[in-house]
Amino acid sequence: MFTDKLRFFRERFRERGAELFLRAPFLNVKLFCLQRIFGFTQSNIVSARQDERYRTEAAALISMLKPQTVVEFGSGLGDMIARVAARKRIGFDIDQGAISAAEFLRGKQARFFCAGFLDSEIVLRTLAGIDVRSIDVLVLTNWIHKVPTDQILRGLAAIHSRIPIRYLLLETIKPEFTGCAHQLAAADLTRFGDVLYEIEGDEVRSLHIVSMATFESNQLFRLRQAVASATGQTSIQP
Repeated sequence: MFTDKLRFFRERFRERGAELFLRAPFLNVKLFCLQRIFGFTQSNIVSARQDERYRTEAAALISMLKPQTVVEFGSGLGDMIARVAARKRIGFDIDQGAISAAEFLRGKQARFFCAGFLDSEIVLRTLAGIDVRSIDVLVLTNWIHKVPTDQILRGLAAIHSRIPIRYLLLETIKPEFTGCAHQLAAADLTRFGDVLYEIEGDEVRSLHIVSMATFESNQLFRLRQAVASATGQTSIQP
């Protein structure tokens, strides 16, 4: 019985399209059906249920910059990237099920690809294949608190060295909240560049627009600091 209903919904969705599906009520039922069809992870359901205000704030903050090209890592079902006002909107996610669902739901608004942020060669080939030569805003939220900051910086450098990035959208966890494995704090943002804008994303997270203009010089200075420390130098000039 359930298999027959699932087959009916799958055929109905494909016949009538995602637009009708998105207008339908009962979010939990929609998400359940989508998960059964596309097989994405539970975390995408949690995000879709809880992050409406957050996605709206993030999309508005990005759109304020009037970008031409926006790339999001951890795009999930594509709700945030599809809202951004930009000519090219590109989402990456490591969950193929989420990518398939995002293509079904929002394939007319954005392009979606299965790859992780640290898979830099795959990401670079993919972006080159769709003629992305620069990125106005790179979105790194949610998952970044599960990865050491040094790894994020290395991944960022790998992409930026071949496809220039103007701005980052980063999130930080407010100091009163703890529990993430690698919690990005406001003090860490200077490692990425100059903070231009900051707003409250939700009760737990803040959103920041960071300029990448000083990224290379910051990384070079920190490398020189590390070398100086290893060799016993007492001071070093930026």
